[in-house]
Amino acid sequence: METADLEISIRKTQIDAYSVELRFNYEKESQANSSHEGILSADFQHLLAVEHDIPAYGRMLTEYFFKDAKVRDAFLSSANSTLSNGDRCRIRLFIGSSALELQKLHWELLEKPDTNTRISTSAGMVFSRYMFSNDFRSVHLRPEVEVRALIAVSTLTPEHASQFNLAQLDAQQEIARARLACGPVACDAIGADQPLTLTTLWTALQKGDYDILYLLGHGSDQGRPVFFIEREEPDNLDKPYAEPQEFVNRFSGLLRVPRLVILGSCQSSFTTMSLGPRLVEAGIPAVIAMQGSISIETFQRFITVLFSELTKDGAIDEAVASARDVIRDHQDSWMPVLFSRLKDNRIWFKAGFTSDPNRIAFWATIIDRAKRQKLVPIIGPNFGDYIHGDLQDLAKSIVDTYHLPRPLRSTDSFPHVCQSLLAVTGDRDTAIHNIRDELRGQIQRYHAGRLPEERFVNAEFQDLLWEVRQALPKRDREDAYGLLAGLDVPVFINTTRDDLLVRALAKNGKEPKIVEWPWRGNKKIGKLAPPTAEKPIVYQVFGTFENDQSLVLTEDDFFEFLIRATKNRDQIPEEIRSRTSFGSLAFLGFQLTDWSLRVLLNMLMNQESREAFRQHVHVAVQLNRIDDGQNQTTHLATYLARLIREFGDVQIFWGRPDDFLTELLAGLPGGRQPPAELPQAA
Repeated sequence: METADLEISIRKTQIDAYSVELRFNYEKESQANSSHEGILSADFQHLLAVEHDIPAYGRMLTEYFFKDAKVRDAFLSSANSTLSNGDRCRIRLFIGSSALELQKLHWELLEKPDTNTRISTSAGMVFSRYMFSNDFRSVHLRPEVEVRALIAVSTLTPEHASQFNLAQLDAQQEIARARLACGPVACDAIGADQPLTLTTLWTALQKGDYDILYLLGHGSDQGRPVFFIEREEPDNLDKPYAEPQEFVNRFSGLLRVPRLVILGSCQSSFTTMSLGPRLVEAGIPAVIAMQGSISIETFQRFITVLFSELTKDGAIDEAVASARDVIRDHQDSWMPVLFSRLKDNRIWFKAGFTSDPNRIAFWATIIDRAKRQKLVPIIGPNFGDYIHGDLQDLAKSIVDTYHLPRPLRSTDSFPHVCQSLLAVTGDRDTAIHNIRDELRGQIQRYHAGRLPEERFVNAEFQDLLWEVRQALPKRDREDAYGLLAGLDVPVFINTTRDDLLVRALAKNGKEPKIVEWPWRGNKKIGKLAPPTAEKPIVYQVFGTFENDQSLVLTEDDFFEFLIRATKNRDQIPEEIRSRTSFGSLAFLGFQLTDWSLRVLLNMLMNQESREAFRQHVHVAVQLNRIDDGQNQTTHLATYLARLIREFGDVQIFWGRPDDFLTELLAGLPGGRQPPAELPQAA
C-alpha cells in the first residue's frame, strides 16, 4: 500500500475570510498531483454554540469548511483517487500563524462530504495537524529495537493539592496503567515514590535520551493555562505549576528531544491544547494532546491501541487513526489531537538492508570478506555522535556563540560554518581552539552528571571523550566503538578527528599503528610494516585536533587537501592504497551531505582503483533516517548509488553503525548465528 500526501493550508488573507490551499502529491499517479485554492469564511461562531452536540458540530464543521466548491472538489478528487486504488491518503492540516484562532475548532470531527464519515477515523485516511518549527535540530530516528519511553506522573504534595482543590493522583496506579499501555516498548518511570519536580523531569530527559515522553498530571485553565508540578527552586516552592512557555524554554534547551510527547492532563484540556502546539514549535517532532476532558476508560483504550500500532512500523498518524477507530463509539473519541512537524509522521524505523532480492546472498558475501580480512571499515564523522553529539548541532551552536550570519544555522555543512568562523577570527589556531571549546561544551550538555563537572572543563580533550564513553550506561551489547574494535581487520580508515578508535582497539588487546598524512608539506610517510588484525593501521585521513598540520576542518582545508591528495596520491602508503582498492569498503557513520564522504571518494579514485572497486561488493550504512517525506528509502538509495556508482555493487544498510556491526559480528566465527531472514528496512 502506498501513501499519498494531501496538505491543507489555512491562512488569514482578509478581515472576513481565510485562504485555503490544497496540495496533493501521489507518486503512484503523478498526473493526479495538483494544487488548488479556495476561500473559508472567518465567521465560525455558530460552531461554538453547538460545541456540546457532537454530531451536530461535525455536520456544521463539514458544511462550514467545504462551503467553497473549489475546496470540496479538490479534497474529494485527491482522497477518492487514492482510496479507489486501495492506497492511503495522509491528510495534514496546517493552520498558519495568522489563523491560530482556528486551532480551537474540533477538526477531528470533520467529515468526508460525500459519505458523511468522520475523516479522522475513516479507513484509508490518516489525519494530523501539521506545524512548522523554527527549531533547526534535525529529527534523527532510531531503530525499532532501541525505542524507549519515559513515564512521568506529576502528583502534588497533600498541602498543594488541597490549596488548589485538586484530587490526589495515585502515581503507582497511573504508572501501572501506562506500563500496560506501552506494551513491548521499554519504559522507565518517575514520580512514583515522591512528587515529580521540574528538575527531576528534565534531568531524566537529559540523561535518558528517550524517544517518547508520557506525561500525566493535573492542568488548570483558571485565568491562564498551567500544568501542576512541584518545584525545587526556593523562589517557587509555593508555585507548584509551570506555564506552557516554561516547558517550551526547557525543551528548547535539550540537545536531544523526545520524538513523541503524550500529554495526559487529568482535569483540563486547555492546558494540553495550549501546550501541544507550542512544544512542536519548540522542536518536539510530534505531540498528542487532549482537546477535552477525556474519560479514563477512553484514554486508556486509546493509548493501549496507540502503542500497539506504533510498534508495527513507527508511523504515529497511522497509530493514532487506529486508536481513534477503536474508540469511535465513545462520546469523547474525537478528543485526542496529533500535532506534528513530521512529513511522514514516522518516529522509528526498522534497521536492515533495503529490499534487494539478493540481500541475503550479499550479507553472506560481506561476512565472508570480513572473515578473510578483506573488509575495510571507513569511519565517518558522526560514528561517535552518541559521545560528542551531532556535528550539525555543533555547527548551529558555533553560529550562535560567535554571532555568525543567521542563515548559517540552517546549513548542513559543518566545514562551511568552520570557514565562516575562521573568517571572523582571522586566525586558524584561534578558530580551531574555539571549535574544540564549543565541542567540549556540547559534550558537557549531552552528558551533564556523568562526570565530575571539573572534568568537562579541565580534562585533556581526547581524555574527556574517552572518559565520557566509559561512563555511558552499559546496555545489552557493546557500543559502536567496542563493536568496531572487535572486528579483526588490518586497516581502518578514520575520518573523525579523535582517537577513540585507537583507544578502543588498544582496550581490546590490539596494537594499532596511527598513520597521518602530512598533506600540508612534502614529507612522505615512511615504509610501514604489513598490517595485521592484531596490529592494524588506523589511517587518520583528516588528522586530529592535536595536530594542526594535518587537521582538515574548513572548506579551504578540504579543497586544498583534495588537490594535494589527487596530485600526490603516491604519498599515501601502499599498504593503505592496496587494501582500499582490493577490499570491500564499509562506510560507517556518514551523512549523505558530508564533505568527508565526497572528498574521500575522490581521493580514493583513479583509473586503476576504479576498475578494482568494481570487482568487489561494498556496503554503506546510512547513519539514521531523518524525516524527509515519503519513499525516502528509494530516493536516498538512488542518490547514494549515484554518488558512489564507481564502486560497483553497493548496498545500503539503514540503521546505526552498531546495528550493522552487531549483525556482522554475529556471523563471524565465535559469534551467534545470523538470523535466517536478514532484517529488511521499512
